Amino acid sequence: MVRRMAQQEFLAEQRERVYDPHIRPVNELVDALVQERPGETMPYVAPHYDPGQACIVSLMSNPGPRAAGARGSGFISCENDDPTAQRIATVYADVGLAHAHVVPWNAHPWYVHDGLKNGLTTAYLADGIDPLVRLLDACPQVRVIVAHGGDAHGGVDLLARRTDILIRRGMTVLKTWHTGNLALAVAEPERTARLNHLRTTYLKAMRTAGLTAGPSRSAPAPRAPSGPDVRTPTPTAASLLQALTSYRAARRTLLDVMSLHHSNRDPIPEVAEHLVAALLGGTVAAGRVQPLWDVETPEGLKIQVRSLSNTGADHWVNEHPVRLLPGVDVYALVIFEDLTVSAVILLPQRLARLNQFLGKRHGEPDTTLQFTRGNFRRILDHRELLERDYGLRVWTGAQLRALR
Repeated sequence: MVRRMAQQEFLAEQRERVYDPHIRPVNELVDALVQERPGETMPYVAPHYDPGQACIVSLMSNPGPRAAGARGSGFISCENDDPTAQRIATVYADVGLAHAHVVPWNAHPWYVHDGLKNGLTTAYLADGIDPLVRLLDACPQVRVIVAHGGDAHGGVDLLARRTDILIRRGMTVLKTWHTGNLALAVAEPERTARLNHLRTTYLKAMRTAGLTAGPSRSAPAPRAPSGPDVRTPTPTAASLLQALTSYRAARRTLLDVMSLHHSNRDPIPEVAEHLVAALLGGTVAAGRVQPLWDVETPEGLKIQVRSLSNTGADHWVNEHPVRLLPGVDVYALVIFEDLTVSAVILLPQRLARLNQFLGKRHGEPDTTLQFTRGNFRRILDHRELLERDYGLRVWTGAQLRALR
């Protein structure tokens, strides 16, 4: 079911359970945040969630009127009586994500909707950083933040610049569309594409968090409040097996080039390691689970190689937490966009000056960096300067395609 907060019996039950043991730490945090800003209000997290078990934070912009307004439930909830909540509840049902495994929050958690309807300013986003860190501290199992819409995207970007919690906790940030009317007020086929992107983002979040991803085992998922049925068509068995055969042949060719005739690993990290070895005249570590480093140069330098993959250059869902480790001389990042190598970047042994150049402020600036699409574009725009004065080495996609 959806929009259950419209049912007085369900709403009363949720209100009675505000301080149940499983939800108490988060809702006591809400109380503390309200006390810190007298005169402002903030909705509780509904008790049908379980922050202690949650692996995923679903981050929106700011509480809407059906959460914290005069006619609101008083809760952040996918069961609220509004289309935004109904759509996210439908996405959860479509991918089989239990409420116990996700916890909702907002980039600015106080209720400002009545006076700020055109998006959050940087000041409002900045106000939301400390509450978000404290929310994550109260949810020890969270491994993924799914950020919905521009405000939430700005919030997680600011979180990465001003704190080290993403790197320290090894958390992944995934960005997707908001489920509000404005984000989906577009013509087909774009509307369908945005709804499908929401589903695929949560499927990826579930895989990243170690949850079993798949359709709900309960009743069929409710439809969105308007528009056609936008479920992704299921392929026929024959077409699926035919595509798998084509993929198998292409994968075998790729592995054979790298003399990896019996590898069960994802080929993309393998390609990254062999590409870096080829560019530097080095050798790939003999052990495929070699700790710390992956490639050794003729000079004996140990190189840690990591890959970052996204489906296109115009929008990144994935970002990358860089952490330099003792015993490694060079950190190499191979960037794939739409299965094409867009760049290979060798980072300097100390990252503080690069972090400063990129406008980042967080703990451990010498050894950590939350690498974003904006950082990548800035590095490409200033490649000569960074190679000359900052110790980077960059091979662009054009340079790599010119190799023979």
